[in-house]
Amino acid sequence: MRRSSVPFVRATFALAVMLALTACSSAASSEDKLSSPSDTLSNAHLVTSSAVAAQSDSSEDHIDSSDDMDTASSAFDPDQPSLGGIALGMSKQDIKRLLGQPAERYNLADGSAAVSMNEYDRLTVGFNSHGMVVYIEISAPGAETGIAGVEIGAGGPEAAAALGLPFYPDSQVLSCQVTGGLLKVDLTPDTHRVLSIKLVGQP
Repeated sequence: MRRSSVPFVRATFALAVMLALTACSSAASSEDKLSSPSDTLSNAHLVTSSAVAAQSDSSEDHIDSSDDMDTASSAFDPDQPSLGGIALGMSKQDIKRLLGQPAERYNLADGSAAVSMNEYDRLTVGFNSHGMVVYIEISAPGAETGIAGVEIGAGGPEAAAALGLPFYPDSQVLSCQVTGGLLKVDLTPDTHRVLSIKLVGQP
C-alpha cells in the first residue's frame, strides 16, 4: 500500500463505522428490525473494503502512461519504422495517451497542406489534417530513439552501418526509404556526428 493512501483508508474506515453504527441505531428503534454487534462490524467491513478497492482502482488509473511506450533500442526495421516509440500513422489520441499535452503547438505549410507540429520533451510530432502522425523528430542529446546504433551525437559511420547504408567522408545526410515514408539522419558538417533524426510520412 502506498504511504499516501493510509490517511484515506483511515478516514474511510472511520466514516464507514459511523455509518454502520447509525444504521444499527435506526434499526434498533424499529420493532421489525434488530441489528447485532456482529452485523455492525460486518457492514463496516463491507463499506471499508469497497472504499479501499475504489482507491486502489483510482491509483492504478493514474499510473504514468509513458510506461506504455516502447523505446528500447532494437535493430532498424524499414518495414515497421518508429522513432522514440512513435510510429507514422498513429492518432492524436494515441500520442496524447503516451506523451500527454505538448509544450508548444504551431503549423507548418507543406505544399497545399499544413502539418500541426507538437513539441514534447525531447520529441517533436507532426499531425496531418486527419490527426494522424506524419512527422517525428528527435534532436535532443540523450533522447531515446529506439534504433540501436542511431542516437544524437553518434558517429556517422556507426549510424550508417546500423541503418545498412553506405557512408562517405563528405556525407551530411543519411536517408532511406521506409514503409509509409522516409527516415532522415542529419550529420554535423565538420565531425559527421548525428545532429537530428526524422521520420517523415505523407501529409
